[in-house]
Amino acid sequence: MEDSKIAWTDNTFNPWVGCSKVSAGCANCYAERMAYRLACKGQDKYRAVVRGEGIVEDVDREGPLHGRWNGDVFLDESALADPKKSPLHWRKPRTIFVVSMGDLFYERVPFEFIDRTSLIGPPDRVQSRLQAYADAGVSTLTVATYSGSLDERLATLRTMSEVLAASGLGE
Repeated sequence: MEDSKIAWTDNTFNPWVGCSKVSAGCANCYAERMAYRLACKGQDKYRAVVRGEGIVEDVDREGPLHGRWNGDVFLDESALADPKKSPLHWRKPRTIFVVSMGDLFYERVPFEFIDRTSLIGPPDRVQSRLQAYADAGVSTLTVATYSGSLDERLATLRTMSEVLAASGLGE
């Protein structure tokens, strides 16, 4: 857990970092640039997920940094286990940016690791997870909305209902 300077969130939570570019929307990925910068400063979890010239040696160089995701992911078990780092143990409510340094549903992150954080994300990815839950024998899921206006929370519930219906698993 890290306090954040991002205006719309209180904290960031990164139980894993890493990604790969999959669409045009990834062209200017801030997380990729930040990961490269942190790798250049010697942070191991970021060194594991980016490639580029002089990962450690480029710390003080001037000009743009040219690191790229290498496609790997670094799973940080301590982020889930440590009560100071994991939102699952926090008592005070706050807005949390989950996986600010990668993709929450990146294909190389094991489902078991995602499941230990939460079932959130774009509807198509949630739908694919619902099938995996069903295949594993899970028969009940609880959908909870904790923030936003009543209209926003109702919209979330409607979307989840549509996702469940589209998955073919709903009754």
